[in-house]
Parts: sequence; structure tokens; C-alpha cells
Amino acid sequence: MFKLFKKIIRPKVEVNLGKISSDVVLKRKRILKNENQFRVTKINGKTQYYSIDFGKSKSKTLHLSLFGKKLFKKYPEVIDFINKNVFNSKTIKNYSLNTDKLNISLARFKKSGYNNKYLLKMNLFLKKEGVSKNYFLKMVEAPMSGFLANNEFIANQAFQKYGINTIKPHIAFTDNVSKKSIIAYDFTGLKTMGDAYLDKEITTKELKLIEKKIDSLSEYKFLPISVGNKRGIGDFERMSNVFVKRVDGKIEVYFTDLLIGTKSRMY
Repeated sequence: MFKLFKKIIRPKVEVNLGKISSDVVLKRKRILKNENQFRVTKINGKTQYYSIDFGKSKSKTLHLSLFGKKLFKKYPEVIDFINKNVFNSKTIKNYSLNTDKLNISLARFKKSGYNNKYLLKMNLFLKKEGVSKNYFLKMVEAPMSGFLANNEFIANQAFQKYGINTIKPHIAFTDNVSKKSIIAYDFTGLKTMGDAYLDKEITTKELKLIEKKIDSLSEYKFLPISVGNKRGIGDFERMSNVFVKRVDGKIEVYFTDLLIGTKSRMY
């Protein structure tokens, strides 16, 4: 007697990097005010982010998403809190701030990465709006400008511009003289591609599918990415910069910690 084994056929997993398109119209408006230079960047008629150059010889740069601008104008104490307790602080502890309008708590991650001085998690509760949300803060001190927050913010916006999924930054401040910078992202709680694989949340086959899909970005000639000797946006293929989320049988891929104007550091 022969036993027949029914072969289990698993549906092929679809890997999604976003809705990639070259159908993009970018416009920038420059405004000089009190010797500071303001820039508004619009994509297909919609404002995407704001930039401000200020300080001596325009040595400091601030980039703001739409939400970042809202915080900057409506809740300036958030910016003051980050500036005092992170950017200009020699040591980081678990700081907090409680006012009539908001509550902020700050906690430091134990592990850090390349060029990262601090990695932190910030919880912001806006009392009037009843909204509580977490943000990921990264402070960098680096000898090369390519690793600083202003370039990282622009690289992320470039990926967003072409429809590629990213973990979105909201505030990026850079002092181009001291080579210090800080950037604030949405805190998603997602795992990196590498951690998800080690925790067996994605299979070896799925890992290879994700890597193949990321490699396919080089086929889009309009993307300003670093391929071979071409300089552009790099580090998008590093496992630590790729986050994954399983949704309705698909694996959604999100990029972060991108570099612009430098070759990839994939190794």
C-alpha cells in the first residue's frame, strides 16, 4: 500500500515597495525673510516639506514635514525640549516635560549605530487634541556632510517623491559647522528585515524575494540611486535600513536612514 502525500502549495508572497512612478512635478519656492532663506517644496501641486537656512553664512539648516511645521509653530516647546535635552546635552537621561498643552517623555535606546551619538524614543501627547504618538530621534556627529540629518531628510523625501515606501521624518536640524545633526522619524515599532528574519517572522525564501525586489530599483532609470559607480541615494539595501510589515498576505517594505550624494555602504 502506498501513502499519498498531498503537497502543500503556499501562495507566492507579494513584496511591495510602494507605487513607484516617474510622473512627478517638483516645484520650489524661495523666500528671503530677515536674512533667512525659506524654501517650500511642492510635489504635483501639494506641499511636501519646508526648509529654512539660517545662522551665520546660512550654516544651519532645518527641514520640516507638514506635521513638523505644525509642531514648530503651534508647539515650539517641543523643539526647545529636543534642543535643550538632546542636541545641546552632554549626557542623555530619561527626560520628561509636562505642561497644560502637552506631555513629552524621552528614553534612550541601549544600542547605537554607525556615526550615531544617540538613538532615542520620544512620546508626545497633545492634550487638547487627545493624540499620543511615538517618534524615533537620532543624533549624529559625523565628519562628512553626507551622513548628517539634512541630507538624510532630503534622501527620504526623494524616495517619497517617486512613491517608494519610507518611514517618514518630520524634523531634521543640521549645524554644518559643528557637523552635528538630529532627525525625528515616526516610530513604527516595525522590525528590520534582518531582525524579522532572525526572529523567523519571514522565511529564507521571502528574504530572497525582498532582496530581489530591492535590487529591482536599479531598473528604474529615473530614480537617483547609487548603482555601481553612480553616486546618488545609497544605503537603501542595508538590512538595518529596511523595515518590513506583513499586510493581507503581502510584505510591505519601508526604507529609512538613507544617504544622499554618497556611494552605498553595503557590505
